[in-house]
Amino acid sequence: MSEHDVSLGIAGLTLRLLDDVLVPPEWLTTTCAPFQVSAAPAANALTVAIHRDPSFERGEDQLHLHPGQEPGGFHMRGYDFLIARRRCGLPFEVEAHPDAGMAGVLRWVTSLALLEQGGLLLHAASGALEGRGIICAGPSGSGKTTLSRLLQSHLQLFTDETTAVQFTGAMPLAYATPFAGELGPVSGPAAAPLEVVCFLKHAKAHAVRALHPAEAVERLMGCTFLPRDGTLWITTALATAERLARAVPCLELAFAPEASVVEVVRDVLAQPVSPA
Repeated sequence: MSEHDVSLGIAGLTLRLLDDVLVPPEWLTTTCAPFQVSAAPAANALTVAIHRDPSFERGEDQLHLHPGQEPGGFHMRGYDFLIARRRCGLPFEVEAHPDAGMAGVLRWVTSLALLEQGGLLLHAASGALEGRGIICAGPSGSGKTTLSRLLQSHLQLFTDETTAVQFTGAMPLAYATPFAGELGPVSGPAAAPLEVVCFLKHAKAHAVRALHPAEAVERLMGCTFLPRDGTLWITTALATAERLARAVPCLELAFAPEASVVEVVRDVLAQPVSPA
């Protein structure tokens, strides 16, 4: 029987964590506290059974997703954890070294669960201005945290690091997640209709360029948490990226680390370019 049982609400998902650790990780009791929800059964609840094993052999951070013998089954190995599912509809099973960071493990669980529901987990900052959501995506070093610091006092900042996207009908929503970056947890479970996706680029001066959907899809795939292989998952992510690129304007935002970029972001949200 699990020693710790907690449910998290992340981007419309309910993750029920059954962890055999005696003392819950600090990340779970602090950063995740605003995301905790009732353990009552939900239609989209996903059970994640976590077993800590001191003999778990750490190895290369492969992140290769191997299909199982039954439909929806798989296993994926990280440096100090293994995520597996026997078949579709069954719990995710996690084996991990006791020192494995649960934030990293659950970020991958969340990504895989979102992919199955037509969503994405992105390397992206996000927030909302007067209820209009914006995502600022890019790899490490692209300026997500720098821009977030500049915007933090001018809009509702969700996160400077990891953003989830889910569709409600034809409308994409941007969601805060507990997977914080350098700024730490800046929001609880906030969400907003997504108005625009910006891909960040450092520059000496501010500039905005509309992207063709094909280029936007390529950039979205580069910012999505994906296993290094696994044809079905990658194909699913590609279809969702194409849907998102045609649902909202996708722009390249080149910016200098100056306060004046706030007005650029305001203008982008006030007058978004129609998606191609």
